[in-house]
Amino acid sequence: MTADSTGTSSLEPFWARVRRRREEGGTRVRLGPAEGPEVREAVARILGVPARYAGSWTVRLTDLDRALARRGGLDGVVGPAVDRQAVRAGQRDEREAAWSAALAHVPPDLAGWGAEQRRRNATTAAAELVGRAGRVLSALPGPDGERRRLAVVAAAAAGDPHALDPGRPLAALTLSGLAARAGQLPPRDAAGRRALWSGYGVAVDDVSCDVLVLGLACLTVPGATQLAEVGEPHRVTLRSLERFGVASHAPPLVRIVENPSVVAAAADRLGAACPPLVCAEGIPNSAVLLLLRSLTARGAALAVHTDFDWGGVRIANALIAGLGAHPWRLSAADHQATLRRVPLAADAPALAGTPVGAVWDPRLRPAMEAAGMALYEEQVLDALLGDLAIP
Repeated sequence: MTADSTGTSSLEPFWARVRRRREEGGTRVRLGPAEGPEVREAVARILGVPARYAGSWTVRLTDLDRALARRGGLDGVVGPAVDRQAVRAGQRDEREAAWSAALAHVPPDLAGWGAEQRRRNATTAAAELVGRAGRVLSALPGPDGERRRLAVVAAAAAGDPHALDPGRPLAALTLSGLAARAGQLPPRDAAGRRALWSGYGVAVDDVSCDVLVLGLACLTVPGATQLAEVGEPHRVTLRSLERFGVASHAPPLVRIVENPSVVAAAADRLGAACPPLVCAEGIPNSAVLLLLRSLTARGAALAVHTDFDWGGVRIANALIAGLGAHPWRLSAADHQATLRRVPLAADAPALAGTPVGAVWDPRLRPAMEAAGMALYEEQVLDALLGDLAIP
């Protein structure tokens, strides 16, 4: 401010307080003991009243506005009053609108996940990111749909083929949603991210995505027949499956296990006599799903075994409901038989995660919850290998 417009430049702090009071909806401003005589004299001159030099002096903003009428009132001196309450209300309305729009894009089965994202960060920017993630999640092909590459999904759902690259905020949030859908924690490494994407029909790349097999001579991938003949496990990349695939004939039955250790044990004990075996290795990735769909299309029946934990139930659910696989030693009775053979150690692994019912046996979930402990394929390895040894 200049001396011409307000009487003295020393009133700058005073005018700043006047501006704040107006924005807060106040009607008065107080001159306290800290204001020196120069400020009090300048305010008195503006108001046309005697200056008060002692104690506090409360000045009505309406009096100041009238006294400054020739200079445009307080609007002309300190600027138009901003209604901060109205501004805050407008910001709240903007956030509400942003979140309503964002949550409308979140798939219904992930409504709880969307609400949790809002609890964590309710800003408008966070809403926009959740909305973008919701559009991606809604566009994913799903475990049984046609496989799509990550860059293609990103371009179609987010308008940027690199939007879902590792390290991008949208990629992390979308994976968080997929993890919530799968009932697991978000993956913390590249392998976990690839597996989670693959479980929902998205291939991060076609050379690091593979499937572990044993005794699968019907593969036309170079070298697969020779490895099957000598009973050696090997990995087949998604790229090779897409390029070479499965021969027109397929074995009548292909068994699926969850853990590579079972495949290794089968190779050690049965070697070339081991019947066709495929390893899911957690949530089936794109290579696993492509291979299994190719086998069933050529007449093969599938039988699946997993760990008795919630992750294992989800894997079996997906393969049984999605690909018509049959449960293999996965009934509630099988669970109880395993439980009787396993010593109840104090450090037995707890049954962690979100419970889920088994589509093939409604008695399994309550049996697992009652036991409260996870049971693994390695604990029934002899039984599994015994089934594989039967001609």
